[in-house]
Amino acid sequence: IGIQEQSILESVLADTYRKTEARSVSGIVMDPRNGEILAMATHPGLVRGELQKLYNNNREDEAFGKMLRGMLLSMEPGSVIKPFIMTAALESGMSLDDPVDVRGESQRFPGRKRVFTDSHLLRDRTLRGAVVESSNIGIVDVGLRLGDKKVHRILGKFGLGSETGIDLGREETGMVKPIKQWSWYTLTSASFGYEMQVTPLQIIRAYCSIANGGELVQPHFRQ
Repeated sequence: IGIQEQSILESVLADTYRKTEARSVSGIVMDPRNGEILAMATHPGLVRGELQKLYNNNREDEAFGKMLRGMLLSMEPGSVIKPFIMTAALESGMSLDDPVDVRGESQRFPGRKRVFTDSHLLRDRTLRGAVVESSNIGIVDVGLRLGDKKVHRILGKFGLGSETGIDLGREETGMVKPIKQWSWYTLTSASFGYEMQVTPLQIIRAYCSIANGGELVQPHFRQ
């Protein structure tokens, strides 16, 4: 890894940890051109001498959890999924300026009891606005128009719920349900990042593919 990049990342994570009062904060820096991992860290991490103590007590797996949380933690990602849904919409012929059905800060869709909420009333009620302002209601409307097959397909194309093949030998797979197990609830939840389990490494690889023009790169450390 890069010493300078690692130092900067650890400083950012420590600052974020203090400001947010989170239980832990993890980060990864990846070169979008080739998938090279430049830095990876979790805060709080291991303290001096802790690795040896854990190893001596046959608890070395706890050390991996602190050092490599970005690979070993799978979770529901939430709103970071929304740009991927936008990608599916653009592939399907939608425009960034196409309107989305958002009528308030909370909303039901016809024939359904589930209520979706936003933190504020969406100002730009377009596909672009739904992503830029992170509107759950707007992106659910987009997901419903796309349908479960297209949403499921785009998650797979971005590599979510699949091992990245990183060269460390330890990696969580996460989980995106097979399409035959999807329901209306799954479709709407998946549109804003729920009803799935992914790793931070899978997310950063997916974002790198947006940055590099569409290539799903192979994450790896410097040789």
